[in-house]
Parts: sequence; structure tokens; C-alpha cells
Amino acid sequence: MPLFFYFLYGTSKYLQVGAVAIVSLLTANTISALLQPETAALAVLNGAAKAAAAALKAQPGNSTLAGANALASAAYTTASAELIQRQVATASLLAFYVGIFSFGIGILKLGKIMNLVRPRARGYVCAACG
Repeated sequence: MPLFFYFLYGTSKYLQVGAVAIVSLLTANTISALLQPETAALAVLNGAAKAAAAALKAQPGNSTLAGANALASAAYTTASAELIQRQVATASLLAFYVGIFSFGIGILKLGKIMNLVRPRARGYVCAACG
């Protein structure tokens, strides 16, 4: 699909098709900041699952520990899947907002604003690479 749009609107020499490392870094930084509480809760749940597995290893015949291990592992797996879904949804929403913002800049012919931002963007790129 991106190649089709590139064919239609590909008049800019700055247009890039595909994943760009800096955009990926910015997206990951934004998502991790927005979903920090969920990530922390998942880490606690992972610790509980590991503790239950260690206790079961110490006492292999204990059915209560086996049930707790199974429950903690299932809860961790479910929470992990939900966190991944939230990360994908957040990245999609962020991409949509950036697209709307870029479209608005193009419609209003405000591309000259990038000349003011370019030195800061170069500094960020150099810092990300180093």
C-alpha cells in the first residue's frame, strides 16, 4: 500500500518508504512513556510467576503450588498479550495523529517551519546514532 501512495504522491525528494530508525526510536520512546504503569504491573506479575515456579520446583508434589504456578503463568501470558495489543493500538493512533498533523501542514503550506526545526532534528539524529 505505501508504494501505491508513493506512486501517486511521490514528488518529494524527502519522502521515505519503509521503516526509519529515528522514527522507530521516537515511537518506542512515546509508547514506553505512555504505557509505563502497565509495563510495571507486568513485571510484578512476571516475578510472581517465577516465584510460584521456584516454589513448585522445591516441592514438586504440592498440588496447591502447582495450581498457583498455573494461575500465575496464565495471568502473565494474558497480561502480556493485552500489553502488546495496547502497544500496537497506541502506535497506530500515534501514526494517525502524525499523518493528520503532516497533512494539515501540507494543506496550509507551512513546510517552511521545518527550516527552523532542522538543526534540532540533526542534533537528535546525531545523538541517537552515537
